[in-house]
Order: sequence, then structure tokens, then C-alpha cells
Amino acid sequence: MRRVDAQRLNFGGGGGGGGGSCASGDVSDTAVLAASVTPRSGPCDQAADNITSQSPAGPLKAAPSLPQHDPGSRGDSPTMSSAASTASDTGVDLVSTSHPAGAAPPPPASSGATQVPSSVNQAPAPAAPRVAGPCHAKTDNGGTLFHTMGGLLSQSLTELKVLITSDDSRLGGAVRWLTGAPAPQYKRMPQQPVTTAREGIKIEAVAGAILAGPHWAAEGVDEQRGILQLTLSELVFVPGASNGPSNAASNTASAASSPVAETPSHASLTSHTLPYYMVTEVRLGTQVCAGGGGSVTLVCRDFTRWLLKLPQHSLAVLVAQSVAAMSAVLLADQLPAFQQQANPTAADNTAEPWAAERIQQDFERMGVPGTDWRRSSANDTYALCSTYPRALYVPARIDDDTLGLAANYRSRGRFPVLSFRHRNSATITRCAQPLKGLLQQRSDADEQLVRAIFAASSNQNLDRREHIVDCRPHLNAVANMANGKGFESEDHYGSHCRLSFRDIPNIHVMREALRMLLDASHDMRLARALSVAKRQLADGAVPSATALDGAVRRWQADVQASNWLAHVESVLKSAAFVASLVDGRCESVLVHCSDGWDRSTQLTSLSQLVMEPFYRTMEGFAVLLEKEWLGFGHKFSDRCGFLYHCPDEVSPIFTQFLDCVWQLQRRDPNSFEFNERFLVQLHHEIMGCKFGNFLFNTDQERHSKHQVQKNTRCIWPQLLEATELRNPAFVPKLGCLQVQSHGCVVFSALYAPWLQCIEVPS
Repeated sequence: MRRVDAQRLNFGGGGGGGGGSCASGDVSDTAVLAASVTPRSGPCDQAADNITSQSPAGPLKAAPSLPQHDPGSRGDSPTMSSAASTASDTGVDLVSTSHPAGAAPPPPASSGATQVPSSVNQAPAPAAPRVAGPCHAKTDNGGTLFHTMGGLLSQSLTELKVLITSDDSRLGGAVRWLTGAPAPQYKRMPQQPVTTAREGIKIEAVAGAILAGPHWAAEGVDEQRGILQLTLSELVFVPGASNGPSNAASNTASAASSPVAETPSHASLTSHTLPYYMVTEVRLGTQVCAGGGGSVTLVCRDFTRWLLKLPQHSLAVLVAQSVAAMSAVLLADQLPAFQQQANPTAADNTAEPWAAERIQQDFERMGVPGTDWRRSSANDTYALCSTYPRALYVPARIDDDTLGLAANYRSRGRFPVLSFRHRNSATITRCAQPLKGLLQQRSDADEQLVRAIFAASSNQNLDRREHIVDCRPHLNAVANMANGKGFESEDHYGSHCRLSFRDIPNIHVMREALRMLLDASHDMRLARALSVAKRQLADGAVPSATALDGAVRRWQADVQASNWLAHVESVLKSAAFVASLVDGRCESVLVHCSDGWDRSTQLTSLSQLVMEPFYRTMEGFAVLLEKEWLGFGHKFSDRCGFLYHCPDEVSPIFTQFLDCVWQLQRRDPNSFEFNERFLVQLHHEIMGCKFGNFLFNTDQERHSKHQVQKNTRCIWPQLLEATELRNPAFVPKLGCLQVQSHGCVVFSALYAPWLQCIEVPS
């Protein structure tokens, strides 16, 4: 048995080693549908179990604050996931978990100070000062190995490494109840925007509130009592404060004079702040907990979670309604990027590395324009296709009139254009699905354009083939024909043309898969088990492996059930397929999905990252994102939910791309100039909405409508100049990377940093 990097946990098949795919896990269909680890049998009585029990011995320490936030395609219909929501949902820890059948319910948690009602017409409570959050740095001090039921534990005062055995035989009934999915544990509050901020705040402060979260629990701070304040811009939680009347009579009497709970003046208290715009989902507990309390779970863009327990269920409803209303950003100028000082002068703005000039230089590096390719000016005013960039590169023999006719035959007007030209002259082009329909419509202009693309990419290889890669499952593409869309017929685009489907699920499947992965990774039981084991090691004791082993195995099963890693492997496999055609066989590829801005972008950008060493540098990676993701209209605003949106449009497509990049990086780290922290920081900065680059859906919206280059800051100087985000062992590697699509592991540094200490044998 050999040790694996402590930041990694592989989810191979039950009897296999670390190299297996999670898609081939041994969890049965019945086990996947089950969603409970302990029997659920009644109203919510877990308040004491999950909030007040298992807290660290001794007085509560000052809690670390939250890290400071630097601040659709509808072609495929939504599909229901075959795996129901599991009981490892973090919301369950505070919402509605019942005690095991036959066991006495746990005693109700002491509510501490009672709530003080407030009026929305009064001034908000003053916000406590911000304090920088903890750094999840990992050190390796070595230590003594202890044999346990689940494997080996490594003793270290700063880190716990858990080595889980590869025997998954206990994943059966001992881990999951095979009784089907439980009743809903929470209600998702609708995020409806309000006219004014004060209209959205239903309550200004609640005393006697309890705050928890897995990122705190893993550090030994299981719960924090204090005052929850709802200001006009953010939530503020001041732990350790329990002032306020202790009974209803005095509470009512004091409400007339002081409707907001008094903020304590203790300088030693560390407050936690959460800007409303960082909240993507508000979950209200559907059942009243013991003692009449209620619970709210706040899911954030950076994958942190606030788990709140309020003294009364009615207070939980008011808090949930307020946060749901305040987190629905309606206007662009409400985003942090537009509320900060932009670059002071126009000269400074033009000096920033914004997109247009660098993308042009990138195409020139590829030999475009040239004899076979030209720059079209047909979209200089975004008149031809509003979701494409201004500069479009097309075959030299195709005029702009033909481009206009071809655009009429493609969904959203996204006709085939050049994305990448290899040094061997083979190309990657991209577009949207054709408007073929049940009547088998054809377009001479579209066929002429595609044939010209393949001819311009010719390298005199008589045995060459041209490929159309449809990212979708074949069944989805066929179903779209009923909506007047569909897929190409091979014989219409040349005798050497071949069409292949890559079976990548749609945005709705990806959204559900990541939700299940995050719910599993943010399970409070797992975070508490890690904290207890760390504390036992620090005290010189041998940790009990029973609770920790069960929690880790439950997490492993839930991750397998989410299928997130299987989807990541599918995207990587498809990108490797495109790269093998272009780089290995000198054959050109036309890529599309439904509308060409989600799965198509993943495949075109990943395949270029695999083939082209320039894109593996920090500057080249920035150019790749500007060209493929921003220029060609990935809908960041809709997919990330930056502005008030339809929930069905939200999907972690870009997050999944970063996950795929990390999977490549961890296997061949020295081929990348940037490190893991660069990817994590990039994701956090984008979700924080403090920079203009990744706001909105299209280049037209960013540069013509909202003028982000003038009114906001550019993200790249901060990232590209940070030495801690560079890989000191970087060695430029010429040629194509070797892609292994199997054996993907959870990107814990992004999704749940406290889980980086878990590892498995190979």
C-alpha cells in the first residue's frame, strides 16, 4: 500500500484501486435512491444533536471569520436526476433530521437570548468590522501511524491524514437505508427582487441565533451563539453576544424602545459578514425543530455555507424571506464591480490587458489571417450575431453575404467560425446546431461554408476525414428536431465528413450533479468527525476510527451517487478525442452542442489547452478564456446567477471546466505555469463580481452596453502578477499532453478545503 498526495481522494470501483472511474462504482441503484444514513421518523429533533452536541470541550474560542469575498441553453429539456437528494445535505444538520426510531429525542437546545423584533422602517444595525478569514494552508509534519478499523491515521498537530481502505463491502445497509428517498427536508425560498432595500428586510436583528458551518466545524468550532444582523448590504453575525431580555414579557416591553438587538461592544469578538449577492440559494427548514426553533441554510457562490438556527420558526421564515429578497440583484450597477473605483484614467484603462488586442495577437500567432483565412467585418456592430465577438475569422473564399445566409440556418445565428488553427493546418471551428427540423431543411450557404472550412484546413492528406463533433447525446439531438433544430446529415457536407456524438449531459444534469456533490461534501457530520480526530491527535490520543470511517464512507458513496466525477471524465474524454483528431491525425473538427456556448466551449478550450503549450502559461490561459469563453458568449450572468435570473438557466459549466483543467494539472503539474491556487482564486474572484471581465452574457453587453473597460477593473493584473499563484517547477512542454480521462478525483481545494486531508490507497 502506498500513500497518495494528501489532497486527493480517488473514487474508484469498490474492489479496484485509485485509478478506477467513479462511474463504475459499486453503489446499487437502490442505495443511490436512498438518502438517509439513520432512520428518519418524525419532526425535526436534531437541533440539539447537530447544534449543541459534540462541541469542543472547554469554552468556545473566538471563531475565525468567513474568508473575505473579492467580490441558456434550453435546447435540451431539464431531466430529473435518478439520484435523490441525500441526507448528507448540510441543510439537514440544522433543518429536519429526526432521531433514530426507538431512541429518545435529544433535549432541546437552549435558545440563549431571545429575539428582539424590529421594524423595516428603522435604521439597520451597525455592521461589525470585517476580519480576514482563515487560510486553509496544508503542512506536512509527519507523525506516528496508528492502525484503525478504517485504515491508518497519521499524527500531526497541524494536519490529519486519513487513509481509507479500498474495501467498500460495508457500503450496503450499514451506510444507507434502502427505503427510498425521505420527505423534503427544506424549502427553497424564491429569490424575488424588491424595489428598495428596506422593502426586502423583514427583520433587522435576531438575538440568541446560532451559526454553524462545515468550514468552521472542521476547525473545531462546532457552533457559535450570538446576534444576527441584517443590514442593507450584508448579513453580520457577532458571536458570543447574548444580551437581550430572557423572556417574552420583557422582550415585548423592550421592543418599543430598542427594536434592534444591541450590538455588544466587546472588541475581542470576531464578527462574520456575508454580502447578500454571494448567496445563491436560501433553504428554509420545512419542520419546526425541538423547542419551536427554525433553521435556514444559505448556499454561497464560493461554496461556503451558513447554517443558521433561530429561536423561533417564525423568525427563520422572516430571515429566509429577507435574504432571498436581498440576494436577488436586479440591476448591474448593484454589483460590486460597478461600486468600486475603476481605473482613474482612460490611459490606464487602455493599458490594462483587456481582450481584443490579445485575441488578435493570438490569431496572428496561428497564421491567421492568411491565404486561406480572413477577418470578416460583418459583425463589427454585432449585427450578424449578437453573441459572437466583433472579429470573426472565416475562409477567405466565403463572402459576408454567404455568412449572413449561413447564420439564418444555425440556432441563435451562431454560424461556423474559426476557433483554433494548428501548426499542421488542421482547425477547430465552432457553431450552434442547425435548424434542420422534422422537415429536413437544408441550407446551401451553410453547406458551402462548412465545405470551405474543411478545404481551408487541408494539408494535402488524401486519406483525411473531416469531423463534426456534436457534444450532446444522440437522443437529445433527435428530440430537438421537434423544435425545428437537430443535427447535420453527413452526406450533405462532403464524402469525407463524419458525425459523432459525445453524450455529454445538458446544463440541468450538471447543476443537479454538483448540488449533490456539494451537499455530500458539506455534511456537518463529516466535518465534526474530522475535527474530533484532529483534537484527539493533538491531545496525544489514538482517534476512534468508527465515526470517522463511517462519515468518510458515506461521503464516498454520496459522491459516487452524484455522478459529478463521471461527467468530468466525459468532458475530458471528449476533449482528448478532439485533440487526437487535430494533433494526431491532422484532421479538422467542427464542434457544436445546442446553442454552442456551454459544452462546445468546454471542448474547444480544453482541447486547445491539451495541444497548445502557450495556453498552459498564465498569460496564454487568460487569452484562452477571453477568446473561447468571453468572446464566444458563454452566458456567465445566467449560468452563475449574477443578476436576477431563471433558476433553470444556472449551471456550473465554467466551474466544471476549471475542474477539468485541475484534473489535467494534477497529473502533469510541471507543464502548467499556474498552480492549483490560481484556479481556486480565479473562481473566487469571478464569483465575487468585483471585476468586469466575466460579468454579463456576451461581449456586446460587456463592452457596448455596460462599458466594463471604462467602469470596472480588469481581473488579470491581480492574478497574473501574483507570485504565489505561479508554479516554480514549471517547464514548458512542447506538444500534446497525455490525457487520462479515468481516475478523476474531487477538487477539494475548490469545493471543500477542509476535506483535503482525506486520501485512499492505490
